[in-house]
Amino acid sequence: MLSVKKTMLLISLFIMPLSAFAHFGEAITRNIIVEPINNNDLIIIHIRTPAPLILLPSNWAGIDKQQPIPFTKIEKNGTKALYYLYEVDIREQLPQFKKIIMKEFYLKTAEGRRLEYKVGKIKIHNFHDRPVFNNLDNAYLAMSGEMFPHNPLELFDAVIDFSVTFSGADFSEDIFLVSTAGEKFKATDWLVNVITYPKSVNIGVKTIPGTLSEGVLLNHSSSSFIDFFTMGIEHIFTGLDHMLFIVLMTLSCSTMMLFFKNVTGFTLGHMITLTLGATISTLEGTWFIPMIELAIAMTILYMATINLVKRSDVGHWFVSFFIGLIHGFGFSFLMNKVFVQNQGFDLHSLLGFNLGIEAGQVLLYGGLILIFALIEWLEFRWLKQWRKGVAVISIMISLVWIYQRAMVLIPTLV
Repeated sequence: MLSVKKTMLLISLFIMPLSAFAHFGEAITRNIIVEPINNNDLIIIHIRTPAPLILLPSNWAGIDKQQPIPFTKIEKNGTKALYYLYEVDIREQLPQFKKIIMKEFYLKTAEGRRLEYKVGKIKIHNFHDRPVFNNLDNAYLAMSGEMFPHNPLELFDAVIDFSVTFSGADFSEDIFLVSTAGEKFKATDWLVNVITYPKSVNIGVKTIPGTLSEGVLLNHSSSSFIDFFTMGIEHIFTGLDHMLFIVLMTLSCSTMMLFFKNVTGFTLGHMITLTLGATISTLEGTWFIPMIELAIAMTILYMATINLVKRSDVGHWFVSFFIGLIHGFGFSFLMNKVFVQNQGFDLHSLLGFNLGIEAGQVLLYGGLILIFALIEWLEFRWLKQWRKGVAVISIMISLVWIYQRAMVLIPTLV
């Protein structure tokens, strides 16, 4: 049998490598603008997509492997490989480039018939200097001028704007927009599609998470509330630091009354800042997100220390409320990019995401209470110190996170 110390060591060695993947990913946004239909046979769509989403091969294993990517060339910067879009190849093989763009993007009818297409204007931008692409007029402006306004252009800093005309369409029948681009990459868990419909369809703007591999109706509305409610639930279980804090907060409560007070304070706090952070532009500051990430790691250290020293029978709900304010900004990063940078405020999407976060936390709280109750009921001798073991491991993890995130924050302040 393993001793308690050896068990704790094995657990810590397993958990520590996960620290690099602690917090939430950043949204990958794809803009899709559908033109008003002036001809019953034609649908014109304008698309802005991150270049890696459509150019990376399906067997992509990471930059370190230095795999060949179509229409790019590799330059080494020390030990790091940089991929640059190769303008000469793109211009000389433009028909093939257009086929790759459309390989995993198409329109189909309810019967499964794919519409014929013709790719029109193409424009490639640096992500950091990209023009606005949130309505039809802006889309035409963004695609005007030379194909390559920036040269050389690094692949992972590039976005591609292009227009496609589909023929054989009729908006009186169901038309589905389908995209499987990037479906095999984990990054598509954070892909958010901002779709702008023509006014004649009476839908307006919709935000839809995911790859659109199952298709989305262009001429009927589905609920963005449901889409983002589901995304909110999934979001909870991808933030290891937030989950660890919830575990520690639950452990610190010796009574159900104290548990409900802390949970209520924490929930109110993060609902306020999630809403605020999703709708304000201050998150653009390079220092803000790293600062919040660092603060979240420090809240974990604080709560782990509370569990190690004593359970927080004297804890006040206001402390949980204040910590909730910090974590709420962490949740808001994804929605902020969607709302502020792309389409403006969408109440249904925000409400769905917010309630999805709460539903995910309810599931997590419920599971933790059952697990902790079972551990107490078993009354194994070695379990008497299990709370302190969790606290010690959490302190180790939080210190790693604090160091990592401080190293990210410091350069933004200099």
